[in-house]
Amino acid sequence: MTNTGKIKYFLGFFLALGLLWSFLLPPFQGPDEAFHFSQIKLWEFSLLNGFQDSSEATTLCLEDLHLLSGHYRSNDVRANPLSSFAAPVELRHHSPDYFYDPSCKIFAKTPLYYILSVPLVLIPGFNVDAQFYVVRLFSLFCVVFSLFCIFKIASLLFKHSPQATLLPVLIALTPTFFIVNVSISYDSLINLLFIFCFWVSFSFILREGPFSSLRRFLAIAILVSLAGCFIKITGVFLPIFFALAFLFSKRVKFLYSFLFLLTFSSLALGKLLSILSLPSLTYLKLFSDPSYLYTFFIERWVLLFKGFWGGSGAGWIDVYIPPLFVYFFAIFTFIGLGMSVWKILKYKHDALILVYCFLTILFFELGSLIYNALYVSDLLQFGALQGRYYLVLLLPLFILILEGWRFLIPFRLNRFFYVSAILIFMFIHFFYLGSVFVPRFYF
Repeated sequence: MTNTGKIKYFLGFFLALGLLWSFLLPPFQGPDEAFHFSQIKLWEFSLLNGFQDSSEATTLCLEDLHLLSGHYRSNDVRANPLSSFAAPVELRHHSPDYFYDPSCKIFAKTPLYYILSVPLVLIPGFNVDAQFYVVRLFSLFCVVFSLFCIFKIASLLFKHSPQATLLPVLIALTPTFFIVNVSISYDSLINLLFIFCFWVSFSFILREGPFSSLRRFLAIAILVSLAGCFIKITGVFLPIFFALAFLFSKRVKFLYSFLFLLTFSSLALGKLLSILSLPSLTYLKLFSDPSYLYTFFIERWVLLFKGFWGGSGAGWIDVYIPPLFVYFFAIFTFIGLGMSVWKILKYKHDALILVYCFLTILFFELGSLIYNALYVSDLLQFGALQGRYYLVLLLPLFILILEGWRFLIPFRLNRFFYVSAILIFMFIHFFYLGSVFVPRFYF
């Protein structure tokens, strides 16, 4: 089958799966979904009154949010026929009230996702229920386009190898990928931009594909970096990742590449400082309390790992995959990463993409460590650490893991490994959906 045919079947299947997730996931159960939808509604009503009356916009926003939450609680979300099967309130299958607290008073400092979503809620004839699911479809569009980009990246890196199919399929079947990205949240858009960033960067480094020219790379790098910085705070890493790709491409002298990296990093730092307030010195427990080192480097990483794979809540949702699956992901991850490090050390000159992937993860983790040390007073408090923040690294992480396993598995067993991996991930995905997620919210 040609790559075009594979893409059609691949995207068709996961589009259908994404629609299922979109309508099964109850309103406001995605990560901060009430906050994100209320921001869209605040922009909508502010635009309609010409930004003349902020109190009126706030009042109308709150009315719509409470109206939608009331419909869900009474199993009467008319835009979603599945809501009639939602578990009754007396069974305590609904999340606590604070999940429904909207933010209808102050505009967020990174508004681009909300501004892009406003035209969808302005479609004539749609009530608030329908508006909610239309915006979710926008998130699903971001998911599908992300998978398209991943498929193109896999074709670029692995050509006609079975791994070109394995990479996008395993990413799509990761439970947190769908449950976070189909929600109304800027996560779907920022994750798309990071995946697109990797596609552009790999094409430029390898001098293959549609983004191999210097002029096109620079234009896209600037536009995507600017957009990312106005979508979510993690967007500040986009210019750094593009700058790393510029450095790895060896197109110009090292000095110019370093200056490019320094300039893009400075832009990212400037945007970060414009969003964050100055850190409180009382938070610097890392340097004043030795016992905090254990929390910072052990408990923090364990919590992030479990959250990333869905073992401590898929995003914001209090439904967890069984511990057995978390152990599987631990084995899958650490053996794969360990073998990819071995491959890099053994084949230094043929592992440019793997080194680039490792550096993007290390840069992101370094930034996260600094942020946690300066701005988070209690790392283990609810909401302070969530694995979903690291979904922007899902692609380079999977590339490293799969390359490590391919290096470990004998060539004659490769096909067996690919088929087994897809079947295992598919089992985990649908087991989680049918045995954990659906019973949490339905019947």
